[in-house]
Amino acid sequence: MTADREATGHSIPAPPAFGVFPTVAETPQRASLPPCLVHGFRVVWGLRDADRRGYPMDGEETASGPSRGETQAERDARVKAAFKAYLYGRTVPGEAGKPERSKPLADITPLWEAMWAAADFSWDGLADAGWERGRRANPAQILKRWRASADFPGVGTVVGAGERAYKEATLQDYWRFVFWSAEAGEAFGPWDPAAIDDAMAVNGLLQALPDGRVFHALHCQDAQLSVALDTEGAGADLHRAAASVAVEGTSGAASALAHLLQFALKGASAFAGDKAPDSRVQLSGARVVGLDAAWRAFAEGGHDRSLHIEAQLSDHSGLNASGLTFGDGAGFSGAMLGEGATFTEATLGDRADFSGATLGEGAMFVLATLGDGADFFAATLGDRATFTGATLKGRASWVRAVFRGVSDFSEITWSDDTHYGGAFDSARFEDFANFKTTNFSAFAALHDATFKQRLLLQPPSEGQRPDDMFRAARAAAEQRIEDEIAGIADWEKRGDESDARFAARKKAAPDEIRDRVWSELSGGYRTAKKAMEDAGDFDREQTFYRFEVQARMERPRINPGERLAAWFYRVFSDYGASVGRPFVWLFGLMFGFAGVYLLMAALVTERAIDPPYRTEAPYHRLGEPAAPTWEAMELSINNAFRPLSALSTDVPREDRPNAACADCSVSDALLFHKDGWVRFTVKALAIIQSLLSFVLAFLFALAVRRKFQIS
Repeated sequence: MTADREATGHSIPAPPAFGVFPTVAETPQRASLPPCLVHGFRVVWGLRDADRRGYPMDGEETASGPSRGETQAERDARVKAAFKAYLYGRTVPGEAGKPERSKPLADITPLWEAMWAAADFSWDGLADAGWERGRRANPAQILKRWRASADFPGVGTVVGAGERAYKEATLQDYWRFVFWSAEAGEAFGPWDPAAIDDAMAVNGLLQALPDGRVFHALHCQDAQLSVALDTEGAGADLHRAAASVAVEGTSGAASALAHLLQFALKGASAFAGDKAPDSRVQLSGARVVGLDAAWRAFAEGGHDRSLHIEAQLSDHSGLNASGLTFGDGAGFSGAMLGEGATFTEATLGDRADFSGATLGEGAMFVLATLGDGADFFAATLGDRATFTGATLKGRASWVRAVFRGVSDFSEITWSDDTHYGGAFDSARFEDFANFKTTNFSAFAALHDATFKQRLLLQPPSEGQRPDDMFRAARAAAEQRIEDEIAGIADWEKRGDESDARFAARKKAAPDEIRDRVWSELSGGYRTAKKAMEDAGDFDREQTFYRFEVQARMERPRINPGERLAAWFYRVFSDYGASVGRPFVWLFGLMFGFAGVYLLMAALVTERAIDPPYRTEAPYHRLGEPAAPTWEAMELSINNAFRPLSALSTDVPREDRPNAACADCSVSDALLFHKDGWVRFTVKALAIIQSLLSFVLAFLFALAVRRKFQIS
């Protein structure tokens, strides 16, 4: 048996407090299964009697089970409907055009209970993993899949080769294997599922409902697991524990379940991915109360006490995981964490999964550390969800999450070199959201988030310019693009170059990545701009608008016309933020065009620039000498403040020669020149000046309006 344990990673001595499990051989007759205390189980879920050893393929009828006579297709439909009702039934449509709102925890709980029941975590239900169905398996079947090591003694198909090879197994196989590895292997010898089940029943680990269905003690609702630590003596390393599972006032399964959990936790290891053996403790569907106490008892035993668990669709209401360390791939997908769940100062490894989980009021992740890939997709968090002071080691996602009340993301340590694009995509904040973090630059995270109340952002700290934060966000976006394109390049090396669709993807993928990443960053600044507008912080509203436009212009799909307009807007008015810039440009253009007109007059006529004043000239303005410089300036001013006035002099006047002359004004010499190309050029320049002057005047007025918020 020792060799078997070492081969499977379970080379652990049994805790002295428990000894060896009693086996069937040590009991004259198989003891009757103790009843599983699940109040109202039959009424709530309406599942019929079952003692099933297998499940049908598509179209095949079931002879027994949760729904006797139900085909696999009907079961699939029922399971999918229950999962869908939970995922999409946690919100109610708003009234009279108002946005939808989330349901309170009391209304979500029955949906979760119905989903749990439809998944069927009875002992025989744990065997229904649907491996043979592949991707056609329903969600409940996928939950019960266990990727055992390739040398697992049970039946199953081995997938892959080498260290990453695994055998397709089930949750039923897992709990048999843990029991067999922990104590019973020496008594039973070779792997014998029936004998193992008998021994588990004798030890109270398999318990029966009045209707005949059998459940593992871990999946019994209202069962209470309490752990009292005794860290003295030789047994301290494994925390000799006194534990009880309250089953009709008895503790028949006390040492069995406590020992089993401690042994499983000791033998677990980090998640290695979806294509490798899964050595985490398989707690999916667990309902026993007090698992967090068992985790803490294990974690406080010293050495490397990271918790490696997979607990999808499990009930951890009121979970207290403060200060605990979870390894990579900690899975709480679809879990019911209830009111007051706390992960304060906890450490979660990479790819922690809270997708679809329900956390009630007061969920706490204060000072927690979240590894790369933390996922809260479609999670529901109650009032006062708090992530204050948390540290993000990489990307994190709250996509489609719902925050029912005030939420606090203040003073989070966002990784400077990480692009958090779309981290809150389609997330909904139904009350104030506090994102006050010093030198916050992860604006891409806010892309497409909905804030029904105010979004609170920290002003730049002293000595920190907004442009510095934008440069940090820009650098993170560029790094993200580089990393993703490098990933595509690696994929391309494994592709088939002869495939036309592959070739098209190869060409389009980099631009798609750039467009998406820059769109996320610009969308995040757009969300922040709207928040500042609602808060009346017009200066920062303008700042975020400027950054939004700059990020949007980086998108490859922006057409040249829009890009040119944005460049013009930036150069001439700083995106509407500057009052003085369009004013200066307007008068600068007047002097510039006046110089052009004066130079043209010198080149195409016989007049010199600024000759001595000649009072005998036949044409004077207001009785003053007609100096060419002032005449050119007058022409430029007319074009600026009397738009298109140059077009009103189409017909040459008889008293003004249409050839070059020495005494006619600059305006006449150019607009009535004998050569058509001269007249055309001057009028074209006049039109351009008029249009530019009009635009600059508009930008000046717009900037004044923005500056003083004139309605």
